[in-house]
Amino acid sequence: MAGVTLGVLGTIAVGALTGSVSPNLSGAATEIPVFAQPQQRADVLPTDIPGFDHAFIAAGSSRLVGQADGVTYYLSRSTSGDVCLLLLPADTSKTWAQSCTNKLPFGVASADAGSARVVSSDAQTPPGAIRLGLNVLVDPTSTTLDH
Repeated sequence: MAGVTLGVLGTIAVGALTGSVSPNLSGAATEIPVFAQPQQRADVLPTDIPGFDHAFIAAGSSRLVGQADGVTYYLSRSTSGDVCLLLLPADTSKTWAQSCTNKLPFGVASADAGSARVVSSDAQTPPGAIRLGLNVLVDPTSTTLDH
């Protein structure tokens, strides 16, 4: 596990597994097909996230995964090559949370943003979870990573 960053308050949990997708990627990033696609305008992380260190994220690597219940989800790669998941509430007074690692699955949870897990593309979607793209499972009503 490489690193974890939290905005203001929040909790983090991280797990492990491995696989493959693009020869230009390494580690867990090879398991996430969206990284093989070019970055689009909507994929760019907002520049005004309080306390967020943009220098930690590899330039051009962020991808918008989707939105659910007032939270926007981004996948990215850190400058060290780890996969990161950012949970960004639309309400800027609420806490954002991010977790990064080089193995799947892993997750991040926050009292303000619920919980989400990055999983392999063929992972099952548990009852009650929302699937965003191929690799992110969201439970906006839970701050645990029990799925």
